[in-house]
Amino acid sequence: MNLFIGIGYITNISELKKSQANTYYVSATLWTNNIGIEKEQKDLMVMFQAFDELGLELDKTRNTINPGDRYIVLGFAKIDVKFKGITVQRIIKVNNESDIDSFFKTEFWKML
Repeated sequence: MNLFIGIGYITNISELKKSQANTYYVSATLWTNNIGIEKEQKDLMVMFQAFDELGLELDKTRNTINPGDRYIVLGFAKIDVKFKGITVQRIIKVNNESDIDSFFKTEFWKML
C-alpha cells in the first residue's frame, strides 16, 4: 500500500452502503491538482472510499459540502484482487492556506 495525500474538492458522495464484510462505506470523488507534493496543471479525478465511522460521518455531511469547499484527503492506495483504489483514513476541511501548512507541520507527522 502507498500513502495518498490529495488536496481538493469532494463531489459525487454516494449513499451509505454495506460491504460484504458487514462494514459501512461511501464512495466519492476528489478533484485535485495536488497529489502529495506534485502540483499538476489540471485537476485529476480520484475515486475513493471511506469506511466505518469516516464513511458514516461523510454520509451525514454529504448535503452540506459546498462545491468550493477544499479538503485534505489522506488514505492508502491499494491494488489487489479484492480491492483497487484509495481507502481514506482522514478528511480535513481546509479554511485557508495556513490550514494546509499547519497540518503538514503538526498533524501529518503524528500519523506516520
